[in-house]
Amino acid sequence: MKSILCSVLFVLVSVILATAQGTYTQIDYPGASATGCFGINEAGETVGYYNDTSGKQHGFLLSAGVFTTIDSPGASGTVLDGLNNVGQVIGVTSSPSSAFVYDRQTQTFTPIAFKGTTLVIPSSISDSGIVAGWFDPPGNVEQAGFELIAGRRTLVNVPGASSTVVSGRSTSGKLAGYYSSSNGTLNFIFESGRYRQLEIPNAPLAEVFGINPAGTAVVGQYISQSLNVGFVYQSNTLQTLLFPGSIYTEAYGINTAGEVVGAFGDTFVQHCFTWTPSADAATK
Repeated sequence: MKSILCSVLFVLVSVILATAQGTYTQIDYPGASATGCFGINEAGETVGYYNDTSGKQHGFLLSAGVFTTIDSPGASGTVLDGLNNVGQVIGVTSSPSSAFVYDRQTQTFTPIAFKGTTLVIPSSISDSGIVAGWFDPPGNVEQAGFELIAGRRTLVNVPGASSTVVSGRSTSGKLAGYYSSSNGTLNFIFESGRYRQLEIPNAPLAEVFGINPAGTAVVGQYISQSLNVGFVYQSNTLQTLLFPGSIYTEAYGINTAGEVVGAFGDTFVQHCFTWTPSADAATK
C-alpha cells in the first residue's frame, strides 16, 4: 500500500535563540495550527505531526529543511513517533486506531498489531528494525511495555507495577521508561534482564520520554514551579529545558550529538523545537 506523500517546498522557518546552556530552534509546519515532534535520528531528521486548519492530524518528516507529509491511507489522523537511520519510521493512526512501520524507500506501511488489543504505541525503532513501545493488554494491567524483534513480542512489565510504558531503547538494547506504582509514577531502566529504578534528583514528578543511542542520557519532563519543563539527565547532571517564553516544554528524543527534539506551548499554540547543547557541554 503506497503512502500519500506530499513534499512541502518551503525552507524551514526557524527562530534560533542562544542561551548559555545551548541553542533552541523553533519548528512549525507551514500553515499548521499546531506542530509536535517526537523523534530525531543521527542526521538530525525529525518526525512528528501537525494539525491542519480543520484540526486533522498529519504525520511529517523534516529532513534538510524540507517537510514531507506522511499519512497512512484511510486513516482520519496520523502521528509519527520515531525513526531510525536507515529509512524506517514508526507511527500511529486514529479512526481506525493502528500502529505501523513506514519504509521511506518503498513508501509502504507494515502494521504492528497484537491479538486482543486495539491500542499499540511504538516509541522507538533501531537500525535493525527492533521496535519498542507500549500497548493496552487484555486484563487488569493498564499498559504494558514491549519489544518486538523479528515479529516476536517480548513483554516488559516492571514487577508490581499497574502500568509500564517503554519510551525509548538504546542501540545496545537498554530500555527506558516510566511505570505506575503505589508510590506514584517512577522511572526505570531495563537492561540484561533486570529492572532498576531510575532516580532523577531535583526533578519532581519526572517522566522519561527517551534515551540516547549510547544509553547514557535520558530526556523527558518534570514539574518546576508549577510548570512542565523538559530535561536532559546525563552523568548525574540535570539540564533543564524551557523554551524561552513558553508555558510548558517537553523533551522526547535525543541523538548521539546531544541534539534534543520536543514540543513547547505558548499562550496560543503548540510548536516543535530542537535544542543543541553548547560546545562545552557537548564535550563533557
